[in-house]
Amino acid sequence: MVNLAVPGTSILTMPLPDTKAAPEKFRGRYTRIKSFLIHYELLLEQNNVLSDRDRCELITRYCSRKVTEFIQALPSYTEKKWEKLKEDMLKYYDADLDNKKYRVKDLVKLVKACKEKKLKNLSTWREYGRKFITIGGWLLKKNKLSNEEYATYYWNGIPKSLRVKLENRLLAKDPVRSLANPFGIEEINNAAEALLQRDRFDMNFAGSDEEDESDDEGKESDDESSDSESEDDLKTMR
Repeated sequence: MVNLAVPGTSILTMPLPDTKAAPEKFRGRYTRIKSFLIHYELLLEQNNVLSDRDRCELITRYCSRKVTEFIQALPSYTEKKWEKLKEDMLKYYDADLDNKKYRVKDLVKLVKACKEKKLKNLSTWREYGRKFITIGGWLLKKNKLSNEEYATYYWNGIPKSLRVKLENRLLAKDPVRSLANPFGIEEINNAAEALLQRDRFDMNFAGSDEEDESDDEGKESDDESSDSESEDDLKTMR
């Protein structure tokens, strides 16, 4: 780890609980254990807290009473072995559950749901991208999907009407390309961004087919509303 120690810092300069610099109090949630320990260790480095004894004893300052009681009952805490204590906390608070966050069937369910919706403007297109990357990107990172599978799922999650327009645009650029392999994510995105661009010359023309769609853009895909919808969609999959 990079040495972050600031001159004049020590155990006495560690932040008090519930202050801005302190980690959020750890209450035993498996989704929080890794980020909690990372934050805590950064503080230890920054404040030049080097001894295992201090590292073990200080951690309870940032934990709930129930978690503190458990930590203090561990042999690794009694023996003041920081690395072993950290290992125990990751083990007993099920950090590995966080590595099993999504499954391929979660992505299949998302793809099926998204292909039935309309992606009629850039806001809804980018919302689809966020939802897909949340699940598909995680599966790809964990080597549960190949790059080809990732691209194929991405393509299949696009509604058929838009997919036809995108395919025509992509094949117009390369009429003899083989369709044995999926279109790349970047070229799909570039084609979609071009088709759905907000500054089309006929966008504000009276009676334009795009008029109603442009009026709707942003209403359902504001950061707050789309984020809450995305979270709800993901929750219903679990």
